[in-house]
Amino acid sequence: MRRSSTAALRSPTVAILGAGITGLTAAAFLRKQGIEDFTVFEENGDGVGGTWRDHDYPGAGTDTEVPSYLPTFLPRPNFHSQFARRDEILSYCEMVAAEYVGLEKFRFGCRVIALRFGGDEWTLDTSQGRFHAAFIIFCTASISAKFVRRPNGIANEASFGGVIRHSSECGS
Repeated sequence: MRRSSTAALRSPTVAILGAGITGLTAAAFLRKQGIEDFTVFEENGDGVGGTWRDHDYPGAGTDTEVPSYLPTFLPRPNFHSQFARRDEILSYCEMVAAEYVGLEKFRFGCRVIALRFGGDEWTLDTSQGRFHAAFIIFCTASISAKFVRRPNGIANEASFGGVIRHSSECGS
């Protein structure tokens, strides 16, 4: 799933930030409406899926029933139950990216460093260069952020012998 456009840097009309469920839904919807001039910028270089790509701890899955979780205009997957497992959701994300968005629409490993609005367009400074867009769709979520806050004031915290880590670093 690591295919990114190798074409020269080109600025899209619409920039979608994030390739998780929300970013994929936005991209598929634009394409369904006949809007082709968009790019999905994904910081991670390993493909689509967002939270479902990053969190692979044992038992990971939805706590929301699938019909209320996935977009209604895309085909319904045949998940094992109403509460889908992580691997099923990730496979679904990869299918949507390939069949309903198009892998050429993604820039993987492209971190947005700064955004500025001026005049009638956005300027995106990224790890892959500068882009301009008329519209930005933010599809980022804090659940994927690899930030772990250590709580203050826990009795005997210094004696804790375990590891504190983000759920995306647990592994299965």
